[in-house]
Amino acid sequence: MKNISRKKIDVLAKIQKSKKFQESYKDSMVKTRLAVEIYNARKQMEWSQQKLAKKINSTQKVISKLENADVNVGIELLRKIFDEFNFNSDTLARIFNRHVVFWSFGSNPKNSETKTEFSKSEENKIKYL
Repeated sequence: MKNISRKKIDVLAKIQKSKKFQESYKDSMVKTRLAVEIYNARKQMEWSQQKLAKKINSTQKVISKLENADVNVGIELLRKIFDEFNFNSDTLARIFNRHVVFWSFGSNPKNSETKTEFSKSEENKIKYL
């Protein structure tokens, strides 16, 4: 009996190391975090799925699938949802599990940049900000 369990564990460990599994896992986590953000925002506004659907010109079924992380979201629908709930870069950072840092050069806010990936020298500079 222990040999069967050991084999299953070895197979599972091998699957988890595969790139296909890791990509699938990342995708499912993004969908799940998006679902949670949409659900929480909708509940905070005290809206039904039907009301949100009407506001973004969609259907209750689509909202249900979104909140259950059971659909791939198109960019147009995502933009409508973000606009409706006034989601910002912090929301995006939570959904995509990224740390977003803003900084500006000089006094002109138009020169601001957003970065999610940094070189080692940039990371050292940011630590001291």
